[in-house]
Amino acid sequence: MKGKLFIAALALLAVAACNKENGKTIDPSVKTGDQYMAVNLKMSGTPTKAWDNTFKEASADEIAVDNVQFLFFNDDTQCADPYTPKEKIEWGAPDHGDSDQKKADAIIVLENPTAIPTSIVAIININEKLDKSVKLSDLSQKTDFTAVEGKFVMTNSVYVENGEVIVGTPVTEENVGKTQDEAKAAPVEIHVERVLAKVELDASAAAQEKKPVDSEGNEITVTIDGFWLDYTNPDAYLVKSLAANALEGNWWIDTPNFRSYWAASATPKEFGRGKFSDASKDAKYVNENTPKAADIATDAASSENHAATQIVFAAHIGDNKTDYVKYLSSYYTVANWKTYVLNTLSNYYTETTAPDVTTQTPGVYDRITANDLVWSDALVNKDADNTTDPVTPKVDVENPSWDGTSEAYAASKYIEDWEAVFTVSCNKALFYKDGTPVKDADNPFKQDSAIDTYDNMLAYKVQYFAKGATYFYAPIRHNDTLMTEATEDAEATPKDGYYGIVRNHLYKVNATKIVGVGTPVANPDRVIIPVKPLDNKSYIAAEIDVLKYKVVTNDYILE
Repeated sequence: MKGKLFIAALALLAVAACNKENGKTIDPSVKTGDQYMAVNLKMSGTPTKAWDNTFKEASADEIAVDNVQFLFFNDDTQCADPYTPKEKIEWGAPDHGDSDQKKADAIIVLENPTAIPTSIVAIININEKLDKSVKLSDLSQKTDFTAVEGKFVMTNSVYVENGEVIVGTPVTEENVGKTQDEAKAAPVEIHVERVLAKVELDASAAAQEKKPVDSEGNEITVTIDGFWLDYTNPDAYLVKSLAANALEGNWWIDTPNFRSYWAASATPKEFGRGKFSDASKDAKYVNENTPKAADIATDAASSENHAATQIVFAAHIGDNKTDYVKYLSSYYTVANWKTYVLNTLSNYYTETTAPDVTTQTPGVYDRITANDLVWSDALVNKDADNTTDPVTPKVDVENPSWDGTSEAYAASKYIEDWEAVFTVSCNKALFYKDGTPVKDADNPFKQDSAIDTYDNMLAYKVQYFAKGATYFYAPIRHNDTLMTEATEDAEATPKDGYYGIVRNHLYKVNATKIVGVGTPVANPDRVIIPVKPLDNKSYIAAEIDVLKYKVVTNDYILE
């Protein structure tokens, strides 16, 4: 901190107690202000450091301190009142030039102590102060905390030392002095880290390859507009939990820097989903989500539960204004597709002039035109009550190609969320070229028993890009070196830690290559479960850097 922060103490509790670790006794005759502790706060990962030793500076907002609460523990219980300084704390320069940590100093005094602490915890920017009943073991299981809006909650950096999980920063007898100078001679260094992780997208270098063409022979251009995150964890532990998350190897342990690069994530009732309309180019902040590799779906095209947090790349084809459809493996603007449908009806005619029996004048019949057809708007799945149920639509649009033999939603009784149904009817009687009326049984608009009609209308199921909207997606990788060895019988597969979001990391996603057009978005306002149609050959390539805020860079080919 710029300048030392000197904090006066409240009256000490006149009770003698013994610290089990070092035997120091609280002296009942001490005067107010005679039990000082010097604290150096160090922010881990500011600037943030990548696996390749590059750095990423955190923004001023991301490191701003609104308030700090210090908790003092003797073993698992608090042995002094929690303390909140009234003066503002600001970060100073790192200890030395190559440090990845910024530093703030404070002098604090134990209030009403019953014993010398064995550890201390700092909690920054929490909106609700903790009381003395909170135990040290509670902090790594506590999820019901709230942050100050616009501020970033930070807590002690949890790490492993000699096989032991260190939550609170250890305190010894030497750290407590009867004067400020005594305390400053042996300061306690508390390393803190943000509870949140950060995801950034850079799509400036994304090059499109193997561009498909539309029905007019024009190449279809894909433009990435931003991103949202899917399968996000709405909960987080106040302090990182390592107790039940020991992973194979020691890649995630960084004892010299008081860091760990993995953790157990809280288990919520349901994970967060997103909508296309949520997408933007802004960085996103997210809670940690560290699923086991065995729980992560490998068949991304058909799975509804990906387990790992996904980055979903929002994009559009064409001019971002024009609706497109994919029908029978071809791409059309909706206008051109309707022309295609009209051409499939070219054997039908309408009567321009009726025959005159009296004069024996034959009737005049002209081929059916667009003016003879009445099209519906695109029928898409919606949330009728504006809720965000990601599994079952509140309004189901039936699949006109469903054969009626399956009761399962996934078996095509209803259209998928990337699909739409268009219906078309004809407002005139149909004839053949020679003036013979088309029988009802042969009339495409009146075959009630046919599976491709809707109440005397033709119905078409298409993949539908509303205003060209489309998306690509991929699970966010945390450490892509964690793979099993390939054998003659099996390919290499990800281990625990390959996918995941870990607090205090920056996942920097660089989109590098686009192939295909992605998954259509039929309704941008509906919650999306990222999936890919079975006939979809699209993908996106991206690189993901992981920095120690920490930046994790993920390179992806989007598909």
